Amino acid sequence: MKARDASLYAKIGSAVMIVVGVVLVGLKVLPGVSVADVIWAALAVAGLFGTVDINLMLEKLTGRK
Repeated sequence: MKARDASLYAKIGSAVMIVVGVVLVGLKVLPGVSVADVIWAALAVAGLFGTVDINLMLEKLTGRK
């Protein structure tokens, strides 16, 4: 799996995590968990792959491969 693909899957997974988490919090399935907790967890997942996006952007700007 390429880093670009892993970064894309992490972004999609983070968005799904937020939607599902907010719905579960709203339905009171996750007691003691707030919407902010769900969002912070999803941002952590997306943030782990942020360096991949930065490296891809720098490669495009500098033309290095």
